[in-house]
Amino acid sequence: MKKGTGYLFGSIVSLLLICLSTSSYGDKMDKDTHTLLIEKLERVLSLMDSSTDSGNAGSKRDLILRLADLHAERARIEDMEQGQKDADKSSVEAKEDRARSLELYKEVADSTSGEIKGKITFQMAQLLDLEDERGKAQELYSKVASNQGRKYSPEVIGQALTKLGDIYFNKIKYDKAEDYFQRALKIKESPRRDYIQYRIAWCEFHKGHIKMATDELAEVLKNPNAGDQDGVSSFREEASRDLATFISRGPSTMTEVQTLSDVSPQSVRRSNLIYLSDELNRLGKKNAAVYVITVAGPEKNGVDGSDKDVSRDKIEEFLKLAELQYDLGKKDQVIAQLQNAINQWKSEPCKVDDDCVLLKDRFRKLITGWGKAEQKQASVQLVKGYGLYISMFPDAEVNYWAALAARQNSMWREAVTFYRAASSLAQGLVKTGASKVTKGEDKFQKILEGSLLGEIEVAEITHDQSMRAEAYNHYLLIEPNGSKKLEVLYQRAHILYETGKYLDAANAFRQVALIKNEGQASLREKAAHLSLDSLVLAKNDESIQTWATEYAKEFNGSRASFINIAKKAVINHIAQVIDDPSATSTQLRECLDRISTFPIKDASKEERIAYLKDKLIIAERLQDLGAAKSAASELLEIQGLSLNDRQYALSRLEWISELTLNFSEAYRLALDLPLGTMSKEEKILKLAMLAELSGGNPEKHYNEFLSVSTDRVKNQNIIAKIVRRSESPLVLRRYENQLRSNPELLATLALEIFAVHHDYRIVEDILKVNGIYLTPSGRVLSRFEFLNNYRKLSAQLMKSHEMQGRDIKKDLDFKLVLLKRTEAAATKALNSQDWVLQVIALNDIAYHYKRFALDLLSLRMPVHFTADQKNQFRHMVSTQAHGYQAKASGVMKKISDLWNDSSTVQTLFSDYEKTTAEFNGELRKALYDELRVVAKVAPPNKRSQFVKALSVSEAKPSAQIIAQARASVAQNPFNTDKIEKLKILEEKAGKITLVAFLDARLGQIQSGNLALKDGVRK
Repeated sequence: MKKGTGYLFGSIVSLLLICLSTSSYGDKMDKDTHTLLIEKLERVLSLMDSSTDSGNAGSKRDLILRLADLHAERARIEDMEQGQKDADKSSVEAKEDRARSLELYKEVADSTSGEIKGKITFQMAQLLDLEDERGKAQELYSKVASNQGRKYSPEVIGQALTKLGDIYFNKIKYDKAEDYFQRALKIKESPRRDYIQYRIAWCEFHKGHIKMATDELAEVLKNPNAGDQDGVSSFREEASRDLATFISRGPSTMTEVQTLSDVSPQSVRRSNLIYLSDELNRLGKKNAAVYVITVAGPEKNGVDGSDKDVSRDKIEEFLKLAELQYDLGKKDQVIAQLQNAINQWKSEPCKVDDDCVLLKDRFRKLITGWGKAEQKQASVQLVKGYGLYISMFPDAEVNYWAALAARQNSMWREAVTFYRAASSLAQGLVKTGASKVTKGEDKFQKILEGSLLGEIEVAEITHDQSMRAEAYNHYLLIEPNGSKKLEVLYQRAHILYETGKYLDAANAFRQVALIKNEGQASLREKAAHLSLDSLVLAKNDESIQTWATEYAKEFNGSRASFINIAKKAVINHIAQVIDDPSATSTQLRECLDRISTFPIKDASKEERIAYLKDKLIIAERLQDLGAAKSAASELLEIQGLSLNDRQYALSRLEWISELTLNFSEAYRLALDLPLGTMSKEEKILKLAMLAELSGGNPEKHYNEFLSVSTDRVKNQNIIAKIVRRSESPLVLRRYENQLRSNPELLATLALEIFAVHHDYRIVEDILKVNGIYLTPSGRVLSRFEFLNNYRKLSAQLMKSHEMQGRDIKKDLDFKLVLLKRTEAAATKALNSQDWVLQVIALNDIAYHYKRFALDLLSLRMPVHFTADQKNQFRHMVSTQAHGYQAKASGVMKKISDLWNDSSTVQTLFSDYEKTTAEFNGELRKALYDELRVVAKVAPPNKRSQFVKALSVSEAKPSAQIIAQARASVAQNPFNTDKIEKLKILEEKAGKITLVAFLDARLGQIQSGNLALKDGVRK
């Protein structure tokens, strides 16, 4: 019965294996088929395990091997499926299959031999490798490679050596990897010999033997049959690409480039050369990259006779050459190559649409990248490059950028042409809905508006009336209801006015004035005035009354003005002057004199308000602050004045108070003023500044600012003001955490506090903060700390010079210890690269060397010495003293070299002057004391510079001189010379806030932004 069971099992297994073998000739089995077979074989194996018949051992082994193979193959399929979902993870089922496969292989491994055993061993090693048990896999490969007992064939041994080479290659142990590869290569039966040589070449490459690696890989590829188990073609393609990499890292000779071209498969020859060119370009070998491109040429017809897109390749070649010439800075060559590309494209376009798009994008990327690089100042070549692109590809954006570039080169007509094309293209895109919206903005709508306005701006720059008129008409044609319609109509009317066509101008201005647009009432009102002026110049007096009355209804805020224009020509003249930003001082003064004759007593409240506001505007433009203040004050006296007008008058008075340095009044007025165009934070800061300038305490405003502001930098600046006002270490510590992100400011504040209290604990604590030492102020703090410790040490040594006890050796030993410590500190100063520390420390140590030499020479002779001993003592003392004198001379030579470095000395004075100009009085005193210490050790020929610098620093203006200067500025608030003089005096007095205020005033005057417009500073 047992025999029959064994026979049955053997028959079943044989039948199953025959079926499996037969299935292998058909299509590859899918996962479900594998699962079905595995389940069947597992059941059969289970039955065989429960059988006690030993006659089926061979069949069982074959079954186990096949079952192990199936588990391994199913694991591979499962990993492939998992890879489509997450390439970095192996599936759980695959791990289980590999574990089962390993278990089955191990079960029969010892019962096999020869080639089968080798294959089993390899399969087990590969499974272990996949399970990240590479150590065990390596052991198996090593076991096969050692071939103990001669169990394995040469082919299997060669494979094992190759695998070991791969393992060590992946571990970046290239020497050991190459050794295994070389051993595998010596076995003639080793498979994949081309692959092994390929790996050897890579080992040489990684070891830096670029030439050897290049030659080795080239030799492999010169063999027409070279290939790996994946196929000759794929191996040669990959290896030839690697050869390009090797060549790019070496000298990249013409011979090597030609070799790459010769050995590369036809399908990748050009792509390999293009890749080599890109690598050479990336590595900065621009000229070599250019040569490679010329070798690459267009792709040849394939071996199968298929046509290649030669034109596409030529265009790509020209574009690549253009890119390389651009990198080389040869802009004319760039244009030449782009011209070649365009000529080729126009004469013979590329065949494949996708390729054409890629080439177009490449062209655009080059030209737009060039544009970004020259954003501040475009070259003429860039304009030509834009033009070449546009000649082939209509592009709204590129036309717009071309216009900007042409504009930078004063190529006005070209700029107008580009703007015109950009606006036309953008209009088409907007109309068709093809425009892109980015961050809420319609991209091409923005280009459309920008191009239309750009054309106008360029036309206006040329002062060419014909170009201006064309630009205005084009804008109105494209955007008849555009946002700038009113301004364009106004400027078009102005051309008529400029050319003397006054009646036409009057009608054109009237059109602007009567367009309903509340947002541009000021311009409309200006047009209304000019329409009336044009009527006067056209001598059409009969229309003035009608139009002026109509304007009085249309512009309620200027009703009185227009009524008076209708009655009196003088008011018309006043309005004209007010609306003319280029009116001269003479015209303004005449206007102010005329408006003073206005019968204000007979005027209505509205007319009085309008009169005073006009007077105030003219007075401000004349910089007549007395008249402006009088007008504003009279305006505030009018009963029932609107809130806006009241705030308007108050803002004028506040502004005048600032100009005349009446900060107390300015602060009082500013408290009642609304935010206006200022943010809440800006108003708080202004109030704080005015409070401080008026002598009040700004701290409540600073604290309010800190409670509302989220701007870290501004908050730190305000904290700095609080700390400086307090001069308290405790306040500095309170805000230290908020200042840590700004080491320079923290260091500066610590330095200022130290200058007040001279507390070295502040220095010690602050220097512990990261980044402090790297700041200029941090280095000054570090210098103070070092000098403080050094002075203590030097003082001990100085005191020791006066000591001379009975025990000569003990005294000398004590002095030597102190001298060595001082020497160490001086050496540290010398190594610090800090010139001040070097000069002070070296002067000090030179003195101590000299003094120690004197101490030695003045040693008392021991009374019990014999004559010979006394001679020896004198000789020894003299020798030692001479040595220290020599040391002193050497140090003095170094000191002389330091002082002879004129640039360093000059920098010291420059830094000191800059520092004293920026910091407060206490800090100046500390730095002054430091400079005075350096002056004490300065050689005679340098001391005069220090005396001069110190005398300047000591000079501080008196309160009387400052008061006189302030009074002078108050009387002449627009006089830059007087403001500059006061600023210098306040700098010397350490009035940082007032200096900043005066500096801002100077900037506003110089830029023309000090005047007020409708109550708001420009």
